[in-house]
Amino acid sequence: WKGPLIVQQGYPLIISAMMALVFIKYLPEWTLWFILGGIAVYDLFAVLCPKGPLRILVETAEERNEPIFPSLIYSSTMMWTITMAEGDPVSSYNPLNSSSSSSAQGSP
Repeated sequence: WKGPLIVQQGYPLIISAMMALVFIKYLPEWTLWFILGGIAVYDLFAVLCPKGPLRILVETAEERNEPIFPSLIYSSTMMWTITMAEGDPVSSYNPLNSSSSSSAQGSP
């Protein structure tokens, strides 16, 4: 299922924030630090280990010619509002007409 980019990025963020609120409210502080450290170590293992779960998932999907689920891979694509410039900015740029170079030419 492919949804809008805002939903693909917003859903994991909201779920993570809700889980953090549950942890903060109902668990002691030392447990939070233990869970945070465990998640960090597992994340390093999953991403960097040659036989880690992320590599196994990608290789299995490639063997089966299946796409990787969009929910498993976070998209870091940013949404930009793009406006088109008129003309070619490179060809219209002339360094001799800039204000800093014209003042330097007038000095003795």
